Amino acid sequence: MKSWRWMVLGLVVLGVGVTLRARADDTPEKQATPAPGDHDGWMRLKLVSSEQIFKGLTQGEFDRVETAVRRMQVLNLLETWAKRKKFGRQSDYQAQLNAFEYSTKELLRTAEAGDMDHALEAYVGMARSCVRCHELIRDGGADE
Repeated sequence: MKSWRWMVLGLVVLGVGVTLRARADDTPEKQATPAPGDHDGWMRLKLVSSEQIFKGLTQGEFDRVETAVRRMQVLNLLETWAKRKKFGRQSDYQAQLNAFEYSTKELLRTAEAGDMDHALEAYVGMARSCVRCHELIRDGGADE
């Protein structure tokens, strides 16, 4: 069963890598696909996606927003799946994951509809959940 999970994870990581390389014109620098345990690498990729969402919103390029949101959703799924670490405040952590997931779904929905006002609200919600989650982890919510 575990080998099946690693095989699926490997295929998805490969897919993310191909997607990121295919959209290299959207990234400020070439990004290598991080190893499953490379937390900082996954965060860098999420940050690039977040920057691309912001760029798409400021330029009114909803297709760019959609691509970056989808990438962000895949990265979040992979990171959550690969991460086995438990947190001291697990319910607070889960609440932030839920808020992030909801806001990315809303951002995708509103970008597909070309609804700038609601897409911007969803982006702010996504950014808020990111900051709150990192605050939770940074301030001792993680069991070491």
